[in-house]
Amino acid sequence: MGREALYRHTSNIALDEVRSKLTSKFGSHASPKELVRVSNIPYLTIGKPDRRKLSDDNS
Repeated sequence: MGREALYRHTSNIALDEVRSKLTSKFGSHASPKELVRVSNIPYLTIGKPDRRKLSDDNS
């Protein structure tokens, strides 16, 4: 089971740069295996990210 991370940012940083920074800070064993750029993060009514909608939108 891989780890997932959600991050929202308004700049156009390259995904390779994000991966590099995460790997240097946390190591490859604790960095996400996949990075996906999304335009917005849907939330549940309780304020948590809606992971089901995210995976449906990106499949």
